[in-house]
Amino acid sequence: MRRALLGVSGWAPILLAAVLLSGQTDDKPRIFAESAISASVGSGVTFSPDGGTLYFSQNRSDIFVSHSEDGKWLAPALAEFSGRYRDGDPFASPDGLQLFFWSSRPLDGRQRKGLAIWVVDRRGTGWSAPRDVGESINGPDGGVGFPAVTSSGTLYFMADRPDSIGGLDIYRAKRLGDQYAKPENLGRVINSEYTELDAFVAPDESYIVFTSNRPGGLGTGDLYVSRQKDGAWTPPQNLGPEINSAGFECCPSVSPDGKHFYYTTQGLGRNGIYQADIVALSLDQQDLPEEPKLFAEGVISTPGSMGLTFSPDLKTLWFAEAGASIMVSHLNDGKWGAPAPIEFSGRYFDFSPCLSPDGSELVFSSSRARAGQRLSLGLWVAERTTAGWNAPKDLGATINGSGEGAGSPSLAANGTLYFVAQRPDSVGGLDIYRSKRYSGQYDEPRNLGRVINSPQAENDVYIAPDESFIIFSSDRPGGQGENDFYISVLKDGGWSQPRNLGPTVNSAGNECCPSISPDGKYFFFNRPDAGKPGIYQVDTKVLGLEQK
Repeated sequence: MRRALLGVSGWAPILLAAVLLSGQTDDKPRIFAESAISASVGSGVTFSPDGGTLYFSQNRSDIFVSHSEDGKWLAPALAEFSGRYRDGDPFASPDGLQLFFWSSRPLDGRQRKGLAIWVVDRRGTGWSAPRDVGESINGPDGGVGFPAVTSSGTLYFMADRPDSIGGLDIYRAKRLGDQYAKPENLGRVINSEYTELDAFVAPDESYIVFTSNRPGGLGTGDLYVSRQKDGAWTPPQNLGPEINSAGFECCPSVSPDGKHFYYTTQGLGRNGIYQADIVALSLDQQDLPEEPKLFAEGVISTPGSMGLTFSPDLKTLWFAEAGASIMVSHLNDGKWGAPAPIEFSGRYFDFSPCLSPDGSELVFSSSRARAGQRLSLGLWVAERTTAGWNAPKDLGATINGSGEGAGSPSLAANGTLYFVAQRPDSVGGLDIYRSKRYSGQYDEPRNLGRVINSPQAENDVYIAPDESFIIFSSDRPGGQGENDFYISVLKDGGWSQPRNLGPTVNSAGNECCPSISPDGKYFFFNRPDAGKPGIYQVDTKVLGLEQK
């Protein structure tokens, strides 16, 4: 999809044929102005400041205008400046004095290889002749599109440039008098290894809505929203199934009065331009996820600590330290005490502790000798007694295999064990498996399948106590760095497509050892490659799960 969009003839896949649908005041998205506009509409709509005039592209080549009269949209007419060349995706400046659009028209008699951004200026009741916005935006050969402009004159657009992250990225260029400053890439918070395009930016730049085909969406292209907070963009949020479908969503815009959100959908019988209440963007949410912070720095979180698990009352925790001993610490007067090795650890390579939700068992990975095995790591369990912990027991060949080994255990409340292993039926080497427990025994582990496991490695796993969601790390393509965290939700007996947790959690390095506090409030994980390596804590809002 990336390179094909750069040429004059290559934009057809995303210049969607749609129908303008009739505006309704229902909370759910509805078709906007269905009877007034022909079925060959190729973009979303942009409005004059008073909301009484709209522009859109038609037949993937012309820009049309329609006026509202007595609450109804009149039959559209060809815009005075369009009709000779391919023009599309108009965007009106907030003051209504300019209209930006992409076009195939030649510059000074020279036909460029790709489309370029042009603008017309308001002249009384009409428009000036189109003019090219300049080489700083369009480059010598074009290949840019989807303009959006703010009240300050800053121009946002899509392009594939040498500093692009994923081919087609979103850029912005500030207005400096009659010229534009050098465009800047919006960076990895907004842009990904995949395609980003078709941005709508609020007049005050407080938020941006855009289309992306990044993993974790609902269809071939989903709409995402990001807000600007303290001069930085927040991690984009998928607008969810009320807006996004299994098809392709694009062409976002917001009415000048800020009450309605418009977008175009193609696919699965939902073709057209839709109108939704602005609440669909969730712009009034102020409880944005905080940045992860080191947990109990210098006491629990040190360069070698990793893999945190808590007692049900949150007063005791266990983790593995650099020497591969499992450590325990107790909370006294609001402070965590100096950790010490748990009574059964210190002689072997022990790590990845996981306490069962009821606090009765501690499962962990260990190098201690297993019957008939010499070198493979395996899963062991220690049972809590009134006097402390029983001696650890090997979980046996059913879990640990006959030499393959197993690691990264996570226990559900019903005793089902999730872990990582490489077995004959693995999809990509290290995969995530699940084994149910019956009468104290585990059944044959089952691979979670290709929705969760990929041809790459899945390295760590956390399962919710009720098995409603799973978090794991993977080095699959499209992440922020090496090993990223992904989340999947169990719905109707099947796992949803895993969603990358984004740049708030994931970095350019490795993330590992996910866990959640028993009260469900905090997400813990490790960043071994960070400037300050250790165990990090962040509010579980960052997971993007529905808050109950």
